[in-house]
Amino acid sequence: MLGARHQSEAQIALKRARDCRAQGRREEAQAILERALTGERRREAPGAEGAFVAVNLGILYLESGRREDAEQALHLAKQWQERSNAPAADCVFSLANLGETQRRLGKYREGEATLRGALRMSETALGATAPETATCLSYLARLQFEVGAGKESFRNRERSLRICELNFGESSDRCTAELLDLVHYARFSNQGKLARELLRRVAAQMQRMNPGASQLLKPLLMHELVLAEYEAGNLPAAAQSFREGLVAAHAAQGGAHGDAVVLHIGLARTLTGSRDYAPAEAEFRAALVQLRAESTPRLNLLYEASSYFSAMLKECGRKQEAAYWASEAKRAGLAAGDGGRGALTIALRELKP
Repeated sequence: MLGARHQSEAQIALKRARDCRAQGRREEAQAILERALTGERRREAPGAEGAFVAVNLGILYLESGRREDAEQALHLAKQWQERSNAPAADCVFSLANLGETQRRLGKYREGEATLRGALRMSETALGATAPETATCLSYLARLQFEVGAGKESFRNRERSLRICELNFGESSDRCTAELLDLVHYARFSNQGKLARELLRRVAAQMQRMNPGASQLLKPLLMHELVLAEYEAGNLPAAAQSFREGLVAAHAAQGGAHGDAVVLHIGLARTLTGSRDYAPAEAEFRAALVQLRAESTPRLNLLYEASSYFSAMLKECGRKQEAAYWASEAKRAGLAAGDGGRGALTIALRELKP
């Protein structure tokens, strides 16, 4: 009976944490799972549900930038799952997230071994076309791209896309996200023609999708559209794409969606490139206000926004303000633990002020 009670406590904790996370109360969700994990550690033989508590806590840690803590929690989940003969799907889920965590820590060799192990397990136990297999391929493709294995990365991403099409349909959000990643890889592999073809395919799929279901992905499409427009030297069209993306982001979550920050920064940088400084400053400030109000700060974006704002102010001759924002950028970068270089640096690398 004691074991059953503990299992029930794990289930209750997981449900409460999911509810808190869905409501944006991430710190509360994390505290709930930490208490549950402490209880599971006291058990003589933690089971599959205890392992799932550790997995979910690891994912929360990863989202909060606590990568070392995430790796530790996911390693613990792996050990408990192995001892308890947990379902294969649970094991693949925890291994895939462990590999993704190791990638973010720069542990590429360990991460690749973990992800290949997860992929083999998924293919054997769940099937070559299972959604879990697509997830493993997607994470492995990210790692391979970062270490310079571009061709293999692209092949794995294409295979992941085919599996997603089979399971979710060509017009699903998941397939659109996979296509956008392919666009990104093609662009930075100097395959501009392929990137544009894929981008047209994404745009066509967006038109076929349920408008409500696709709101969260519209800003991502705007990111790619704006790069295409910028490459063509069309700054006004690039700015308009960012504005359309902001409309989609605000419609998705009442103005508080995380993509809005990235779009505010992108629009600000594009306006800076056009020397339209007053509206650029307003966009920078909108992004910084939202970033500073977040309970869990996204330090990489805070670094990006502060850096670019500082550069714009310096260009305007406002040296004292520029120095302040440069110091804020440095502080955020050091706190991020990775030099503050985030996804936006990659996404907007060609949008130089």
